[in-house]
Amino acid sequence: MEARVIGLLGAFLLIVCFAGYISYSGKLDSKRSELREIASFLESNIKGLDARKTLLDTTKKQLSTLQQEADNFNNFTKDKQLLINKITELEDTRKKLLKDYLDLVHQVRASSEGMELASLKLNSGQVLQEVKIQKITETTVSLSHSNGLIKIEGKDLPEELKARFRYGMEPIIILSTDAVLSPIAPASSATAPPKSGTPASHYQIDLDALDQKIAQLEKSKFEWSNLATSYRSQASDAQRAGRPTYTMKAQAAQADQNIQTINAQIAKITEEQVSLRKKMATAMSVP
Repeated sequence: MEARVIGLLGAFLLIVCFAGYISYSGKLDSKRSELREIASFLESNIKGLDARKTLLDTTKKQLSTLQQEADNFNNFTKDKQLLINKITELEDTRKKLLKDYLDLVHQVRASSEGMELASLKLNSGQVLQEVKIQKITETTVSLSHSNGLIKIEGKDLPEELKARFRYGMEPIIILSTDAVLSPIAPASSATAPPKSGTPASHYQIDLDALDQKIAQLEKSKFEWSNLATSYRSQASDAQRAGRPTYTMKAQAAQADQNIQTINAQIAKITEEQVSLRKKMATAMSVP
């Protein structure tokens, strides 16, 4: 009987232990399931944070690009306004140069009134003797000669007088800026200056006018050279800052082209001066 009770107690204890094990195992599985859910939730949140970080980085890059574009637009606006101001200045200078040119033309024409020529051969082949210039207008020249008076169209004058009075010649206008260059002194001559009122004196007037033109051209060339240097410096600064440089480089190239144009015009005027000096020397050698 006692052995049977002990057996029953042992079986009961075994059942209680088994039941406890089963209960503990169930709770452990439940905790493990909760841990898996928490781990999955954390992993999902980490992925969400990574996605948001990527989106944030992309947004920062877009903002940086937009800021650079805004800076470029501001620089473009400044360059545009600078060009507008420069064009206005150049247009004002062009008008002034045109006025100076016309003043010189009128001065040469006025000083030529009263000029006497032993003979004058017109383009038509007609030769006039004992000629004296009476009046010069924008299109005609009135002359007295041995047989009376005559009014001649500017286009019918010989090339020498046509060039002197600037008939059919377009003025050379160079757009200048606000830099300053000392004028170039006229070339010196080994001979004495011609006397006033003589044919040679009119050549000297033309030479002086051409010297003034060369001085203006040299001034413009110096100014364009300064601008080209400035534009290249701005382009270098922009390149180091990562900004576009196309506008500055194009402006520098245009300035270089303007300098080449000015050099060609100076060479042309210099040739004209050489021709005038030869004519003046011939006129001064005639007794």
